[in-house]
Amino acid sequence: SLQMALHKEGLYPPADKTLDDCPINGLFGNCVFESVKSFQEKYADEILAENGKMEKAGGFAGPKTLAKLNELYGE
Repeated sequence: SLQMALHKEGLYPPADKTLDDCPINGLFGNCVFESVKSFQEKYADEILAENGKMEKAGGFAGPKTLAKLNELYGE
C-alpha cells in the first residue's frame, strides 16, 4: 500500500529509477526509502515541522508520514 500511494503521488519509483529497478513488491528497500523522503519533503509543513523548526526528511514512515498518507489515501 505504501508503494502504491507513493506511486500515485508520482514519487515512486524515485526520479532516477524505473519500475523495473524498483518493482511494487511490498518490500521497504532503498527505493521506498528515497520515495518516502521525497514525500516528506513535498508535505514538509505537515510532516517535518516541529516546534517552529523544520526537521530533515528521514525516509522512514513514522506517525506524521503515515497520518498524511492515510489522510490522502486511507479509507
